Formats: sequence, C-alpha cells, structure tokens
Amino acid sequence: VPTRRAILVGQHFAAIAATINREITVRRQAEHALRESEERFRSAMHLSPIGMALVATDGRFLEVNPALCAIVGYTSDELLATTFKALTHPDDLHDDVRAMTRLLNREIDTHRTVKRYFHKDGRVVWIQLNSSIVRDGGDQARYFVTQVQDITESRRADQELRRVNRSLRTISNCNQVLVHATD
Repeated sequence: VPTRRAILVGQHFAAIAATINREITVRRQAEHALRESEERFRSAMHLSPIGMALVATDGRFLEVNPALCAIVGYTSDELLATTFKALTHPDDLHDDVRAMTRLLNREIDTHRTVKRYFHKDGRVVWIQLNSSIVRDGGDQARYFVTQVQDITESRRADQELRRVNRSLRTISNCNQVLVHATD
C-alpha cells in the first residue's frame, strides 16, 4: 500500500509533468505560428510582382526578390554582395543618402522617389522607389524595407508625348503665322 508521502510525491510529479506538457504545447504553438509568419513573409517577398529588398542601414542588400533581380539584371547572390549605392546613378546618389539619413534620424517615416539604377548590361533603368525603416524593440534601426517598380517604359512614353506636343504646338504656331500672313 502506497504511503501518504509516496502519493504526494506522485501527485507532485504528475503536476510537474502536466506543467511541462503545457509549456511544450505552448512552445510548439509559438514555433508553428513563427513558421507560418515566416512563410507568409517569404511568399509575399518572393512572389511579389514588384521588386522588393531588405537593405541594411549601411546600404548592403540583405534580401532581394526575383522581381528586383529581373529589373536590374543581377542574380540574387550578385545583389547580396553589393549595395544600393553601387546600382544608383551618381546624379541620384546624394538625394538617396540624404533620404536614408532622414529616415534613420526619424525626420521622415517613408521615402518615395523616382531615380535611376544601372542594369547589369549598363543601361539606365528608371525606377519608382518606396522605402521605410524597421526598428527593433529597443527602437534601434535594423533595416530598410524597399519596393522598386520599373518605370522606364512609362518615362519613355511621357517623353515621347511631350515631344509630340511640342511638335504640334510648333505646327499650330506656324499655321497661325500663315493665316495672319494671308489676311
């Protein structure tokens, strides 16, 4: 017959086992939630039709998606070995660095600009860039989240439209001169 002490020890061990089981269950649920969250992020990042990157506060690419690789013609590994500064047209770099500093200093929450990147083949690619900063629990800047859209064709179409409009104004002005000359 078990003694009272043996019964208490058994109950104590049962309580400990139940607590450990609950903690294991909570931990497994947290790990599952974390895996799901990471999978959602990876899917959003890598399946996005627009270019996306995580950029370190020193300008290094930390993570890039296939759409960004397609825009600039570099592989993921090539981009991860460089910085956004290396891709940026020199005439746009000063404004980029200034915006980066303003984000780091909390002067602005987001940055949006039109700028030029160099494609791997050397040609200029016009992009619409949107960037914000992610901070840790201690409010320290961790990295930038950047979205990039190729607007090269749109810019070409706008330039062509402006050229055609100038030509039409010139023709219209010439027609007005001819009408006045014949009066």
